[in-house]
Amino acid sequence: METSKSEVDLGLLLRIAARDEAALAEFYDRHSRLVYSVIMRILREPSDAEEVLQEAFVRVWSRSDTYDALLGSPTAWLLRIARNR
Repeated sequence: METSKSEVDLGLLLRIAARDEAALAEFYDRHSRLVYSVIMRILREPSDAEEVLQEAFVRVWSRSDTYDALLGSPTAWLLRIARNR
């Protein structure tokens, strides 16, 4: 049976919480385009969007243990972080 994207992302977040840098890199590769495009729609300035994108993934690294699956998918959690930055 195929693993859903959310299940893969959840596994990555668990590894990130355990300080697995490769998991963060994979999570970044999976989501950075989407997150960057959302940030660009808000800010409309590439340099600002790149900075916010970096801040969002630093936040994922430092706060991955706070993710709560009851509040939404890992992707939704990441997009909330980016919008709030």
